Amino acid sequence: MSTKGSRSDSEDILAEERRLFEQAMSDVRPLKNRGTASPTSLDGKTPVPATTRTLSAVEPSPALVDGPQVRGRTGGVSEATLWDLAKGEFPVDGTCNLHGYREGTARRRIESFVRESREAKRRVVAVVCGRGLHSGPLGPVLRQVCLEELSKHMAKGSVLAVASAPPRLGGEGALLVLLRKDRG
Repeated sequence: MSTKGSRSDSEDILAEERRLFEQAMSDVRPLKNRGTASPTSLDGKTPVPATTRTLSAVEPSPALVDGPQVRGRTGGVSEATLWDLAKGEFPVDGTCNLHGYREGTARRRIESFVRESREAKRRVVAVVCGRGLHSGPLGPVLRQVCLEELSKHMAKGSVLAVASAPPRLGGEGALLVLLRKDRG
């Protein structure tokens, strides 16, 4: 039986949790608003905070490649947008099929495809590199070439995100690429 003025066990737990949270957050300070213009998200309406514009995936690395799945994004792209890209939620505006190309030709083809796609104001494109089933002892060469080239474009700011395509769009043998919109 509780008397007036006494606290229940649940109130004590909540008070302790609050105290621990405040202790853990005691040195956290809000970021200063620098007043810079922010880019917009894929929908073109939602502003992306200026503080998230740094690259989080620049080179092919374990952060970009997770087994057969590929996922990478720049700081201005939300995790939700990356997942939507990986699920094939956005219309694919163009495709670059690299089947049968050698490494050097594939690199040049990706370079021109990204440039031409941005000039044509494409937003999401697919790069089909295949799964490398017939690549021999070196494994899937074109997939690695794609990752290297698309990572370079991420560093340049042309590519915002890369994800393995869902099975209906090519699965592990294709990459979906979110391109940056040109201003103007």
